[in-house]
Amino acid sequence: FTYLLIGFALLGTGAGAIFTQIFEAPRRWRTDALFAAACLLGAGSVGAGWFAVAAIELRTYEAPAAAGPVLRLALVCGVLFASFLAVGIAIAALLTREGARIPRLYFADLAGAACGCALAIPLMLWLSPPGCVFAAGFALAVAGLRPALRLSPALAGVGALVACTLLAGALAAEALPDPVVDPEKTMGRENAARWGLTSAFRRWSPVFRVDVLESPIGSKMKWLVHDGMVGSGLWPFDGDP
Repeated sequence: FTYLLIGFALLGTGAGAIFTQIFEAPRRWRTDALFAAACLLGAGSVGAGWFAVAAIELRTYEAPAAAGPVLRLALVCGVLFASFLAVGIAIAALLTREGARIPRLYFADLAGAACGCALAIPLMLWLSPPGCVFAAGFALAVAGLRPALRLSPALAGVGALVACTLLAGALAAEALPDPVVDPEKTMGRENAARWGLTSAFRRWSPVFRVDVLESPIGSKMKWLVHDGMVGSGLWPFDGDP
Protein backbone atom coordinates (compact mmCIF):
# COMPACT_ATOMS: atom_id res chain seq x y z
CA PHE A 1 0.00 0.00 0.00
CA THR A 2 2.99 2.33 -0.33
CA TYR A 3 1.68 4.07 -3.43
CA LEU A 4 -1.77 4.42 -1.87
CA LEU A 5 -0.23 6.24 1.12
CA ILE A 6 1.85 8.46 -1.18
CA GLY A 7 -1.40 9.26 -2.96
CA PHE A 8 -3.04 10.27 0.33
CA ALA A 9 -0.05 12.48 1.13
CA LEU A 10 -0.25 14.26 -2.22
CA LEU A 11 -4.03 14.50 -2.09
CA GLY A 12 -4.06 15.82 1.47
CA THR A 13 -1.37 18.47 1.06
CA GLY A 14 -2.84 19.62 -2.25
CA ALA A 15 -6.36 19.71 -0.83
CA GLY A 16 -5.10 21.75 2.11
CA ALA A 17 -3.75 24.38 -0.26
CA ILE A 18 -7.04 24.45 -2.18
CA PHE A 19 -9.00 24.63 1.10
CA THR A 20 -7.22 27.84 2.12
CA GLN A 21 -8.04 29.46 -1.22
CA ILE A 22 -11.64 28.58 -2.03
CA PHE A 23 -13.20 28.95 1.44
CA GLU A 24 -13.75 32.35 2.95
CA ALA A 25 -13.35 31.41 6.62
CA PRO A 26 -9.64 30.42 6.49
CA ARG A 27 -8.81 33.65 4.67
CA ARG A 28 -10.26 35.65 7.57
CA TRP A 29 -8.06 33.92 10.12
CA ARG A 30 -4.71 35.35 11.13
CA THR A 31 -1.76 33.39 9.80
CA ASP A 32 -0.54 32.32 13.23
CA ALA A 33 -4.03 31.24 14.26
CA LEU A 34 -4.60 29.18 11.12
CA PHE A 35 -1.13 27.64 11.35
CA ALA A 36 -1.48 26.76 15.04
CA ALA A 37 -4.94 25.26 14.58
CA ALA A 38 -3.84 23.19 11.60
CA CYS A 39 -0.76 21.86 13.38
CA LEU A 40 -2.53 20.95 16.61
CA LEU A 41 -5.56 19.39 14.92
CA GLY A 42 -3.27 17.55 12.52
CA ALA A 43 -1.15 16.25 15.39
CA GLY A 44 -4.25 15.01 17.19
CA SER A 45 -5.47 13.28 14.05
CA VAL A 46 -2.13 11.45 13.75
CA GLY A 47 -2.51 9.87 17.18
CA ALA A 48 -6.21 9.17 16.84
CA GLY A 49 -5.63 7.86 13.32
CA TRP A 50 -3.24 5.18 14.54
CA PHE A 51 -5.79 3.79 16.98
CA ALA A 52 -8.50 3.85 14.32
CA VAL A 53 -6.36 2.12 11.68
CA ALA A 54 -5.04 -0.41 14.20
CA ALA A 55 -8.55 -1.37 15.34
CA ILE A 56 -10.29 -1.65 11.97
CA GLU A 57 -10.19 -4.98 10.17
CA LEU A 58 -10.22 -4.81 6.37
CA ARG A 59 -10.45 -7.77 4.00
CA THR A 60 -8.13 -6.84 1.17
CA TYR A 61 -9.12 -9.63 -1.21
CA GLU A 62 -12.86 -9.50 -0.70
CA ALA A 63 -15.07 -7.06 -2.60
CA PRO A 64 -17.18 -5.07 -0.09
CA ALA A 65 -20.75 -6.26 -0.58
CA ALA A 66 -22.34 -4.46 2.36
CA ALA A 67 -22.33 -1.03 3.97
CA GLY A 68 -20.11 -2.10 6.89
CA PRO A 69 -16.93 -2.86 4.92
CA VAL A 70 -17.38 0.28 2.81
CA LEU A 71 -17.76 2.45 5.92
CA ARG A 72 -14.71 0.87 7.56
CA LEU A 73 -12.65 1.50 4.43
CA ALA A 74 -13.93 5.09 4.26
CA LEU A 75 -12.99 5.66 7.91
CA VAL A 76 -9.43 4.39 7.37
CA CYS A 77 -9.06 6.59 4.29
CA GLY A 78 -10.53 9.56 6.15
CA VAL A 79 -8.19 9.45 9.13
CA LEU A 80 -5.16 9.05 6.85
CA PHE A 81 -6.32 11.96 4.70
CA ALA A 82 -7.01 14.24 7.70
CA SER A 83 -3.40 14.43 8.88
CA PHE A 84 -2.06 15.34 5.44
CA LEU A 85 -4.88 17.86 4.96
CA ALA A 86 -3.78 19.66 8.12
CA VAL A 87 -0.17 19.75 6.91
CA GLY A 88 -1.32 21.14 3.57
CA ILE A 89 -3.29 23.92 5.28
CA ALA A 90 -0.35 24.85 7.52
CA ILE A 91 2.15 25.01 4.66
CA ALA A 92 -0.23 26.89 2.38
CA ALA A 93 -0.96 29.44 5.12
CA LEU A 94 2.73 30.28 5.30
CA LEU A 95 3.63 30.20 1.62
CA THR A 96 0.65 32.25 0.46
CA ARG A 97 0.76 34.93 3.17
CA GLU A 98 4.46 35.45 3.79
CA GLY A 99 5.55 36.47 0.31
CA ALA A 100 8.52 38.49 1.50
CA ARG A 101 10.00 35.41 3.20
CA ILE A 102 9.34 32.85 0.47
CA PRO A 103 13.06 32.04 -0.12
CA ARG A 104 13.64 31.30 3.58
CA LEU A 105 10.39 29.39 3.95
CA TYR A 106 10.99 27.28 0.87
CA PHE A 107 14.54 26.54 2.00
CA ALA A 108 13.21 25.45 5.40
CA ASP A 109 10.60 23.29 3.66
CA LEU A 110 13.21 21.51 1.54
CA ALA A 111 15.68 21.22 4.43
CA GLY A 112 13.00 19.71 6.64
CA ALA A 113 12.04 17.21 3.95
CA ALA A 114 15.69 16.24 3.48
CA CYS A 115 16.18 15.75 7.22
CA GLY A 116 13.03 13.67 7.37
CA CYS A 117 14.30 11.40 4.59
CA ALA A 118 17.70 11.03 6.25
CA LEU A 119 16.27 10.30 9.70
CA ALA A 120 13.39 8.03 8.69
CA ILE A 121 15.29 4.73 8.67
CA PRO A 122 17.35 5.37 11.85
CA LEU A 123 14.21 6.50 13.68
CA MET A 124 12.33 3.39 12.58
CA LEU A 125 15.16 1.29 13.99
CA TRP A 126 15.11 3.23 17.26
CA LEU A 127 11.42 3.96 17.78
CA SER A 128 9.82 1.34 15.47
CA PRO A 129 7.46 2.36 12.64
CA PRO A 130 4.47 2.87 14.99
CA GLY A 131 6.69 5.02 17.19
CA CYS A 132 7.66 7.09 14.15
CA VAL A 133 4.00 7.76 13.43
CA PHE A 134 3.66 9.29 16.88
CA ALA A 135 7.01 11.08 16.55
CA ALA A 136 5.72 12.74 13.36
CA GLY A 137 2.59 13.85 15.22
CA PHE A 138 4.78 15.17 18.05
CA ALA A 139 6.84 17.24 15.59
CA LEU A 140 3.64 18.66 14.11
CA ALA A 141 2.33 19.58 17.57
CA VAL A 142 5.61 21.26 18.54
CA ALA A 143 5.51 23.34 15.36
CA GLY A 144 2.15 24.75 16.43
CA LEU A 145 3.08 25.55 20.05
CA ARG A 146 4.84 28.88 19.48
CA PRO A 147 2.00 30.55 17.52
CA ALA A 148 -0.52 28.95 19.91
CA LEU A 149 1.26 30.54 22.88
CA ARG A 150 1.02 33.98 21.24
CA LEU A 151 -2.71 33.48 20.76
CA SER A 152 -3.78 31.90 24.04
CA PRO A 153 -1.99 30.24 26.97
CA ALA A 154 -4.92 27.82 27.24
CA LEU A 155 -4.55 26.78 23.60
CA ALA A 156 -0.81 26.36 24.11
CA GLY A 157 -1.55 24.20 27.15
CA VAL A 158 -3.77 21.93 25.09
CA GLY A 159 -1.08 21.78 22.44
CA ALA A 160 1.56 20.87 25.01
CA LEU A 161 -0.68 18.09 26.33
CA VAL A 162 -1.14 16.73 22.80
CA ALA A 163 2.63 16.93 22.18
CA CYS A 164 3.47 15.13 25.44
CA THR A 165 0.92 12.39 24.72
CA LEU A 166 2.35 11.81 21.25
CA LEU A 167 5.90 11.83 22.59
CA ALA A 168 4.92 9.18 25.14
CA GLY A 169 3.48 7.08 22.31
CA ALA A 170 6.70 7.46 20.33
CA LEU A 171 8.93 6.42 23.24
CA ALA A 172 6.65 3.60 24.43
CA ALA A 173 5.63 2.17 21.07
CA GLU A 174 5.59 -1.36 22.49
CA ALA A 175 2.51 -0.41 24.47
CA LEU A 176 0.60 0.71 21.37
CA PRO A 177 -2.04 -1.63 19.97
CA ASP A 178 -0.99 -3.79 17.06
CA PRO A 179 -2.89 -3.34 13.80
CA VAL A 180 -5.54 -5.98 13.15
CA VAL A 181 -4.12 -8.37 10.58
CA ASP A 182 -6.00 -9.03 7.34
CA PRO A 183 -8.13 -12.18 7.84
CA GLU A 184 -6.58 -13.76 4.75
CA LYS A 185 -3.12 -13.70 6.33
CA THR A 186 -1.58 -16.30 8.62
CA MET A 187 -1.97 -14.11 11.70
CA GLY A 188 -5.54 -13.09 10.92
CA ARG A 189 -7.91 -13.48 13.87
CA GLU A 190 -9.72 -16.51 12.46
CA ASN A 191 -6.53 -18.33 11.42
CA ALA A 192 -4.78 -17.55 14.69
CA ALA A 193 -7.73 -18.93 16.66
CA ARG A 194 -8.12 -21.98 14.41
CA TRP A 195 -4.46 -22.98 14.63
CA GLY A 196 -3.82 -21.78 18.18
CA LEU A 197 -0.87 -19.62 17.16
CA THR A 198 1.31 -18.20 19.92
CA SER A 199 4.06 -15.65 19.48
CA ALA A 200 7.63 -16.34 20.63
CA PHE A 201 9.11 -13.09 19.29
CA ARG A 202 8.04 -9.92 17.50
CA ARG A 203 9.78 -6.82 16.22
CA TRP A 204 9.09 -3.99 13.79
CA SER A 205 11.72 -3.01 11.24
CA PRO A 206 11.91 -0.42 8.46
CA VAL A 207 11.13 -3.23 5.97
CA PHE A 208 8.32 -5.14 7.65
CA ARG A 209 6.97 -6.51 10.91
CA VAL A 210 8.61 -9.79 11.95
CA ASP A 211 6.94 -12.39 14.18
CA VAL A 212 8.19 -15.80 15.21
CA LEU A 213 5.35 -18.19 16.05
CA GLU A 214 5.29 -21.53 17.75
CA SER A 215 4.29 -23.99 15.04
CA PRO A 216 1.04 -25.87 15.65
CA ILE A 217 2.14 -28.71 13.35
CA GLY A 218 5.58 -29.44 14.77
CA SER A 219 6.85 -28.70 18.25
CA LYS A 220 10.46 -28.47 17.02
CA MET A 221 9.73 -25.94 14.28
CA LYS A 222 8.91 -22.25 14.48
CA TRP A 223 7.26 -20.07 11.84
CA LEU A 224 8.94 -16.90 10.61
CA VAL A 225 6.18 -14.44 9.69
CA HIS A 226 6.56 -11.22 7.67
CA ASP A 227 3.77 -8.64 7.97
CA GLY A 228 1.35 -11.27 9.27
CA MET A 229 2.05 -13.80 6.50
CA VAL A 230 4.13 -16.93 7.10
CA GLY A 231 7.43 -16.72 5.24
CA SER A 232 9.45 -19.79 6.18
CA GLY A 233 10.06 -22.37 8.86
CA LEU A 234 12.86 -22.30 11.41
CA TRP A 235 14.17 -25.77 12.18
CA PRO A 236 16.54 -26.70 15.00
CA PHE A 237 20.07 -27.74 14.03
CA ASP A 238 21.55 -30.66 15.94
CA GLY A 239 25.13 -29.76 15.10
CA ASP A 240 25.63 -32.59 12.58
CA PRO A 241 26.08 -31.23 9.00
